[in-house]
Amino acid sequence: MSLESWKSFFEIGTLILLFLTFVFGAGALITASRLNTIQAKELTELRLKAAEARDRATKNEQEAARLAKEAEEERIARLELEARVGWRRIGPSAQSEIAAHLAAFTGEPALVAYDLNDLEASSFASDIAATLHAANWEVAERLGVLGQFNPPGTNGHVFTGVLVWCTADERSRRAASALVEQLVSHGFDAVVSPDKSILLSAQPSPTRVVISVEHKPDGPQGEYKLKAQEKLSH
Repeated sequence: MSLESWKSFFEIGTLILLFLTFVFGAGALITASRLNTIQAKELTELRLKAAEARDRATKNEQEAARLAKEAEEERIARLELEARVGWRRIGPSAQSEIAAHLAAFTGEPALVAYDLNDLEASSFASDIAATLHAANWEVAERLGVLGQFNPPGTNGHVFTGVLVWCTADERSRRAASALVEQLVSHGFDAVVSPDKSILLSAQPSPTRVVISVEHKPDGPQGEYKLKAQEKLSH
């Protein structure tokens, strides 16, 4: 093959290589462009899905917070209802604590009375009587009465809480005050009544304390009342 032939051969080869380079370069550019478009679309879809997932997570968190708040509100409402309607009770631990403070008046004659028509008052009277027994007071059998022994001129008034009467001697007054102080410190409404009570005449003795368990006051009593007072103090 002559030199001219080789020259022509290489020139043709060069043209073919240039053409192929152009074709492959253009193909690479087109493929890269389409690939970038597909990847951009997929990335956009992923971002949309991620945003939707975040929105769902946020909504789920908000819903969970709402449900938790409702549950807490229901729990508080239930506790408040229980505190309002629950019976007054002096548990074993509180009975022991109160009895320890009242043991200084060992042998003090006491009478615990309650309204026969009030089951809650009857139950609370049993707790008080048990507490006084633990303090070694001389406690008579609980006295169930029909209606209340109201002081003269007070008929029609509904008494609540615990009314305590005592005889005129110093020991009786101190014992009555100590009992009321302990009941109040444990969240129960109780007062030493300044009025006279015919119950003091039942089985009379030189020194005597009479406890009349009246109807449950409105609102919480006992530990519920103490918690409510603590909450208000904060």
